[in-house]
Amino acid sequence: MRSPAHALVGGPHALLLVALAVQACVGDIGGGGSSDPERVPTPDERRPEDGPAFELNRDTARLLPLEARVARVARVLGVEPDDRALDPLREAAISLGDYDHSQNVLPDDRWTATRMAVWARLLVPICDDARIAARYPTDAELGELLAAAWGRPVSAEERAPFAEELAGLPEADQRRAACLTALGAAEAVLQ
Repeated sequence: MRSPAHALVGGPHALLLVALAVQACVGDIGGGGSSDPERVPTPDERRPEDGPAFELNRDTARLLPLEARVARVARVLGVEPDDRALDPLREAAISLGDYDHSQNVLPDDRWTATRMAVWARLLVPICDDARIAARYPTDAELGELLAAAWGRPVSAEERAPFAEELAGLPEADQRRAACLTALGAAEAVLQ
């Protein structure tokens, strides 16, 4: 009977490959490692050949995947994520940081000025859509709009700056500005 690893890799060296993979997981391929696979080396024990330590970059804003951003726009608009109204967002996928491995385009999750401008330009027709006016007819629905865009309840304290800035604008301009601000805010597009 053939083992699953043998069937997967095929050939007489399948078990050797699995054994090497297991050893790689515990960090002991080249020998000289600890005999205790649960032990993690301390920073003082790191060797230059181990390479730099893994660090999270907390200083740079990172985009949500395009599908997540499109889903938030769909939720604000009150449509399914595959609705044709969202086609311009999907057509500009590469400009918005998405990937296409068939074209050798890797994901780029940086929130750059160019990407912000493309995002805002594509949101204008969506924010002017009649469905937005129907769902959020007055500034009283500002909390609902923000909650749909941000994917969480929004407090009165968080809504206050929006309401102050929108006050005095004509109704259509209020709705457009609220929509663009809600969907363009870091809360809506960043991880």
